[in-house]
Amino acid sequence: MVVSVDTLLSSLLEQTPNQDRAVTLSGNNQLYFHYGPLGALAEWQYQQTVALGTDRLTLSVRPSLHWLQAMRSRLPEITLIFGILLAYLLHMVLYIYRRLAHQHRLANQANASLRAEIKERKRLQQEVEWIASHDELTQLPNRRELLRWMDAYPDPLPLAVLICDLDHFKSVNDHFGHLEGDRYLKVIAQYCRLPVEHAGGMFARYGGEEFVACLPHCDRKTAAEIAEVLRLAAIDSGLVLPDDEPVTLSIGVSVTNTLPLQRNRILQAADDSLYRAKQEGRNRVVLTEQAESTPQGQAEAPLQAQLEDDPGNGSR
Repeated sequence: MVVSVDTLLSSLLEQTPNQDRAVTLSGNNQLYFHYGPLGALAEWQYQQTVALGTDRLTLSVRPSLHWLQAMRSRLPEITLIFGILLAYLLHMVLYIYRRLAHQHRLANQANASLRAEIKERKRLQQEVEWIASHDELTQLPNRRELLRWMDAYPDPLPLAVLICDLDHFKSVNDHFGHLEGDRYLKVIAQYCRLPVEHAGGMFARYGGEEFVACLPHCDRKTAAEIAEVLRLAAIDSGLVLPDDEPVTLSIGVSVTNTLPLQRNRILQAADDSLYRAKQEGRNRVVLTEQAESTPQGQAEAPLQAQLEDDPGNGSR
């Protein structure tokens, strides 16, 4: 906070005659303020040292010779008046300085509090935005974030979409309980997200026990290889079904090279491939091309990649 000493003292002295006395404020061989006549002043003066911050200034009052001659018979009173005036000016300067220093401290405290509040609001906003775009259980992006990412990705072709579903997951919840089922989902998410993200894609939780991998610039061969990596990762996770068989994934894969991108058709094609993987024994990868890549009604037959069958029948 900045205050003009010139304005301050001028406002204090503006009600007094300016020809009777000269008031000056000086320091460091520099004159900062002068009020009153410039010449015909008495040889003596009242003065007082004033500390303003780190500066030490001198406040002085010198009467004019004309005024002294007119008031010669009242010199004792003049001396007292000048002393009182000097004390009053000194008191006002120090009071205003301390008042401004106090207001400055209050302003600094208010600014610090405001900065802390802005920082906390920003943190909360980021947390809300993260919660809105991620699955709290697995820490993966959710379906909304996946669709937004697909729409915002520039020039993704060829684009591969993999829908992964845990086989017989209902038996896990029924036999071990939902808390253990939640742990299975978190472990699968941890094992499968790294290969997808390493390939430049996004691995998201689509709902329930389903996960979706979206891989831009990924052809059919690469998509099949990554899908196989995910299938084996589920087996290597150490998770087992109630019959002590390892947990497995069924994966449906669709690849498109056509613009404009129709995400619903891509996801539907991948889901159809997943359904075929379930029908044909689970624990396998089934690929199919997007419907828009071939003439209507002539969709290409699915290409299967089966390394291990999942024994038994059960829920999806």
